[in-house]
Amino acid sequence: MEPAKEVKDLVEHKNSIYRDIYALERRIKSLKVEISDTNKKIFSTCKHNWVRDWDASFDSHCKKICSFCKLYANPNYNA
Repeated sequence: MEPAKEVKDLVEHKNSIYRDIYALERRIKSLKVEISDTNKKIFSTCKHNWVRDWDASFDSHCKKICSFCKLYANPNYNA
């Protein structure tokens, strides 16, 4: 016994949506890598002016931020 055409269409529609989601997730991951690479380039080329980040919590490992590029003084914090 085969499922009705409507059920087949709905299943195919659902699978199509999942394919779209996976493609978008790959795109988001790619863009995050691009942001990280861009931050590294900015960090290495900016003539930083480090200022206190008053929004940083008391136990933060990095309390300084550049007033120009807005990156933290610790390059590992710039995701």
